[in-house]
Amino acid sequence: MTSSVSTARAQSYVLAPGEGQALNVGPNERHVWKATGAMTGGALDLSEVTADPRVGPPEHIHHRNDEAFYVLEGTFEFKAGGRRFLAPAGTFVFVPRGEAHVWANAGDQPARLVLLFTPGDLQRFFVELETLMRAEPNDTERIQALSERFEVEVIGPPLAQQTG
Repeated sequence: MTSSVSTARAQSYVLAPGEGQALNVGPNERHVWKATGAMTGGALDLSEVTADPRVGPPEHIHHRNDEAFYVLEGTFEFKAGGRRFLAPAGTFVFVPRGEAHVWANAGDQPARLVLLFTPGDLQRFFVELETLMRAEPNDTERIQALSERFEVEVIGPPLAQQTG
């Protein structure tokens, strides 16, 4: 698939705390998009994520985007690069495109992290996913088709459902 992200030169901008495009991915994961491919000339997407305890995506692979995480508050558990590990506040994690990974809030309180994708175009996936989840949260066929369109391959359950 060819990306529809603008290749126009990006303009500088500033967002104050709390500003950005807010999206809820399911009932327990909130994203506030501070940068999108459209805003950065396709360079990157950046979101501040707040996740409730044990909340995180299913295990997956991004085939066209690198992904990075910076833990702001709380502790997250990750599985990436063939290992499972805890990531307390201040931890940085980089996952290159093509590598399986999964994460979840490992604590008992909401936790926050920064999520970064390069190149910038995957924020559009989250916009469409939020719309789909609100309308038909159990429509696995449509969620699968959306994932395929953005070259996201779901390969396993969320971390909270995995053993070992």
